[in-house]
Amino acid sequence: MGMLASGFLSPGLLGWLALAAVPVVIHLLTRRRVVRLAWAAMKFLERAHRKTRRRIQLENLLLLVLRVLAIALLVAAAARPFLQATSPLAELAHTPRHVAVIVDVSASMGYDDGTGPLLDRARRGAEKILAGLKPAAGDTAVLIPHAAPADPREDGAAAAAYLDPERLRATLSGLAVTDRTSNLADAFETARRALERHRTGQEIYLVSDLQKVGFGGAAAGREEEEEGGAGAALSPAGRYQGVRDALQRAVAAGATLHVVDVGPEAVRPENVGLVAFTRPPRVVTVAQPAVMEARVRNFGTEPREVAVQFYVDHDASPRGVARPQRIPPGGEASFLFFHAFQHEGPVAVRAVLKPLDSFTHDDERLLVVPVEPRVKVLLVEGSSRGTEAFESAAFFLLQALDPFGADGDLKSAFAPEAIAWHELARADLAAYGIVVLADCPVPSETETATLAAFVAAGGGLLVTWGPNTDPELARERLASATGLLPVVPERVVGQPDYTDPRHRQYRLRLGARHPATRPFHADADLETWLEDGVAVGRFLRSVPVRNAAEPVRVLLEFDDEERSPALAERRVGAGKVMLLATTAHTRWTNLPVDRQAPLFLMLVDGIANHLRVAEPDPFNLRVGDPLLRIYSAFPGKRELKRPSGAGEVLTPVRLGAGGEAAGGDEDGGPGASWRFLLRKDRLMERGVHRLIREAPRLAPGPAEELFAVNPDPVESALERFGIADLQADVFQGIPFEVPALDGLEKAGVEGPRGGELWKYLVLGALACLVAEMIAAQRIGARQT
Repeated sequence: MGMLASGFLSPGLLGWLALAAVPVVIHLLTRRRVVRLAWAAMKFLERAHRKTRRRIQLENLLLLVLRVLAIALLVAAAARPFLQATSPLAELAHTPRHVAVIVDVSASMGYDDGTGPLLDRARRGAEKILAGLKPAAGDTAVLIPHAAPADPREDGAAAAAYLDPERLRATLSGLAVTDRTSNLADAFETARRALERHRTGQEIYLVSDLQKVGFGGAAAGREEEEEGGAGAALSPAGRYQGVRDALQRAVAAGATLHVVDVGPEAVRPENVGLVAFTRPPRVVTVAQPAVMEARVRNFGTEPREVAVQFYVDHDASPRGVARPQRIPPGGEASFLFFHAFQHEGPVAVRAVLKPLDSFTHDDERLLVVPVEPRVKVLLVEGSSRGTEAFESAAFFLLQALDPFGADGDLKSAFAPEAIAWHELARADLAAYGIVVLADCPVPSETETATLAAFVAAGGGLLVTWGPNTDPELARERLASATGLLPVVPERVVGQPDYTDPRHRQYRLRLGARHPATRPFHADADLETWLEDGVAVGRFLRSVPVRNAAEPVRVLLEFDDEERSPALAERRVGAGKVMLLATTAHTRWTNLPVDRQAPLFLMLVDGIANHLRVAEPDPFNLRVGDPLLRIYSAFPGKRELKRPSGAGEVLTPVRLGAGGEAAGGDEDGGPGASWRFLLRKDRLMERGVHRLIREAPRLAPGPAEELFAVNPDPVESALERFGIADLQADVFQGIPFEVPALDGLEKAGVEGPRGGELWKYLVLGALACLVAEMIAAQRIGARQT
C-alpha cells in the first residue's frame, strides 16, 4: 500500500493490520487432526482422496486469502491513504473538484504598495487556482468577482462560466477595481449556492486583502454623517455574525475553505483620504458666497501634512487651494472653499487631495451644487395691519427673510412678497418656492387642496399660529382631511399678555437636532438665550400626528406639563410642512423682538432654508444609491448619461393619490395633484451623471440636471485582518486553510480531497467479502 500511496492521513491505524492474521489463526486452530489406522478398505479411499485433496486445499487457501485481504483493505481504508499530484496513479484516485473562487474587487483592491494594485496579485492567484483544475477529470469552477452592492450588469456573467476554462480566464483578465464596498457575507452565500448541487469536492477560495470592513459589511464601518453623530457600534461578535453564518452553512454542506491573502504587509497601511465633501443645507444663489467643506481623515499610523485643491466645472486650474494642515494618526481636518457662482443651474465642484498617495481611490470627491435664482416666498398675512405695522406677522417675516432690503449690495437668498389672506385663492403658487400662512383664517377646502398639491410637488409650507386661526377648523381641514399639518390642534392656552407678571410665561426648549435649529445646538450661548430669553404668553396646544408616512420631528417644545410642540415638521409628498405654535408677531410672544441676539432672524432663516433644500440631498449620492426625481409636471423622457459615456432613456411614472401608475402621461388629470417620478434603481459608477431632457422645447423643467456619485468612504479604512485575528474574531472554530500564493496550483490537490484512496479500498474489501461468501457457499455445497 505504501508503494501506491503517497501517504496516510491516519497512519496510526495501520497497526490494526494485525487483525488480518485472525483468519489464519482460526484456520490453523480448526484444522482437522488426522489419526492413522491401518484398514484394508482405506486403500481404495486414499486413492480417491489424493485426487481431490489438492483441489480442496486450493479452495480453502482462496477463502483464507479473501478473508485476510478484506480485513487488510478495511484497515487501510480507515488509515485514509492518498496520492500526491506527482504519483502515476493520481488520476485513478482523483476526486472531482468543484471550486468557487471569490475575487475581491472592492475599492480597497486598488491600493498600490509599489508592486502594483492588489487586484493584480489577486488575478494571478486566481489564475493559478484555475490552472490546477482538470476539466477532463470532472473538475468545475465558478468565478465570483465580488463587491457590494452587486452591479445589475454583472448578474450571471461570471456564474455562467462553469466548465469553460477559456471563458473563466477571459472573465478573470477583464476584472477591474470597482468603486463599491466589500460584503463577504454575500460572497460566501453566493459561493455556497453555486456549489450546492455537488455533494462532494466543494472548495471555496477567498482571494482578498482581508480588509476588516468587508467582513462586517459596509454599514458596520460607516460613520453617520448626519447631524447627531454615529449610531451605536456593533460588538465584534455581532458585526461578523453574517459572515460566520454564511461560512457555517457552506461548511455544513461539505465545502472546504481556503483563504488567499493578497494584502500589503502592514495590517494598517498608511492612507489619507477625502471622506466627505459637503455644503451646508442652505440655498445657494447667483453671485452670493457659498461655503463648501472637504473633510480629510488620516487612517494611518504616522502624521501627514496635506492640502486640498478645488476645481469648478471643467476648469483645468484650481479656483481655490486650502492651506496645508498636519493631521495626526486617526485625526481629521476640515478644508473650506468659498465661492460665488456666476450662473444658475447645477455646478459640479471637485476637491482633490494633494499630494496623492498609494490609495488614489479616495483622493478626489465631487459635489454638485444647485445654484438658484432668489427663492420667491409668498407671505399670506391674516391680520389687516399690513406690512408696515409693528404688530403684523408679515412685517417681522419680511425683515427676517430679506434683512438687507431691496437696495442693499448684499442680497438674501429669499425674495418675500406679502399678500392679504383673501388674495390666496387668486395666487399662482407654482411661481413660489415657499408659502407662509401667518396668523391666517383657515383656508377654504379648495385653497387647502391647492396648498396640498403645492407641497406634494416639492413646495415648502410654514404655518404660524395666531388669534385669527381657528383650532377646530384647522384640525378638520389641515390635519384630518389633507394631512398637511405635522400636529393635531387641540386648543389655545395661556394669556396673550406675556409681559404681565400675574400670567404664566412659557419658555422654549430645544427638541431633536435639526438643520433648521443647527445654530442653537452648536452654540451654548444661543441655546441659553433661546430657552431663557424668549417668553410666550399664549400658544396652540397640540399633539404630533402619529400615523404619518414619515415620523413628525419636533424641533422646539414648550415647558408646559405636556411638553407641547412649539415648532414641528413633517414631509408631505416631495415637500415639507412646518408649524410654529405661537405668533410670528409680538401679540403673544417677544420672540420677534428679543434683544439678546437675532434669534427670530436665525430661526426664520433656518426654517426657510430647510423648507427649500431637499433632504436627503438628491444631487449627491453614493455608489449603489438609486436616482429619484419627482416633477410637478410631465417631464418627458430623459436620457441618463453616465461618466463612461454610456446612456439610457428613463421614462417617468405618474404618481397620484392611489400610488404609482405605469407609464407617463402628459395629462395630469383634474387639478394639479399629479406628480411624476423618474427612477434609476442603482448608480454604479463614480463621477458626474447627467440627466438630459430629450425634447427641450416640449417638456418643462431644466434641460440638464447633474448628479455627483461618490464611493463609500468606508473603503478608505484599509485596516485588515491578520490570519490569527481572522481565526479568533471571525471564523471562531470554522476550519480553513491558508495556501501560499506561489503554491496555489497544488492547493486542494495535495490535501485530502486531491487523491484519497479510501473509497476504492472499501469497495475492494466489499468485493472480497462477497467473493468469499459465494465461494464458501459453492465449496460447502460440493463437499456435502
